[in-house]
This record gives sequence, structure tokens and C-alpha cells, in this order.
Amino acid sequence: MTGVANRLPPVERAALRRMTALVVGVVVALLGAVTVAAQSDDDRARQAAEEIAAARDRANQAAEELFAMESEYQVLDDRRARLETELAELQARVDELRAAVVEVAIDRYVVSGASGIPVLTDV
Repeated sequence: MTGVANRLPPVERAALRRMTALVVGVVVALLGAVTVAAQSDDDRARQAAEEIAAARDRANQAAEELFAMESEYQVLDDRRARLETELAELQARVDELRAAVVEVAIDRYVVSGASGIPVLTDV
């Protein structure tokens, strides 16, 4: 082609150079666009992978927090059950003591009247 270009008049040679430059420019631009698209796809894939990894990390963190909360709940539920048992035992003890106090009060009331009323017994 170089030989053909040398035989052309200068005006046509300049036009051929411009046309060649234009074709080369278009080819370079298209190759650049394909490269950018490939890089863009790679970038999008990398970003998607990073987002998936971040979501996985958040899910793992949430699972760990859930496990910790469930463990704490279980500890508190066990404590609640022990306290309810203790409360029932203490309520039974209070009921026993209340019954004992009532019995003592009745006994004292009855015994206090057994000696009689001094004003009436001396007569």
C-alpha cells in the first residue's frame, strides 16, 4: 500500500492519510470500548463480590448476635424458673408462719380469759 500511496497526487495522499488515521482511530476507540466494557464488567463483578462478602459478614455478625441473645435469654429464663420456684417456696413458708401467728394469737386470747376477770371472781 505504501507503494500505491507514493504514486498518488499529494492531495489524495493527504486524504488517504486522514482516512487511514480515521479508521485507526475508530478501531482503537472500539477496542478501547471493549476493554472499558470488559473492565466495567470486571469492576461490576468485583463490586458485586465485595457486596456479597459484606452482606455475608453482616449476616455472620447478626447470627453471632442472635446466638448471644438466645444464650442470654436461656440464662435469664433459667433464672426466672429458679426464682418462681423460690417464690413458691417462700410463699408456702409465709403461709405457714401466718397460720402459726394466727394460732398463737388465738391461744393467747383464749389463755388470757382463762384466769377470769378479777372483779367478778372475787365476789
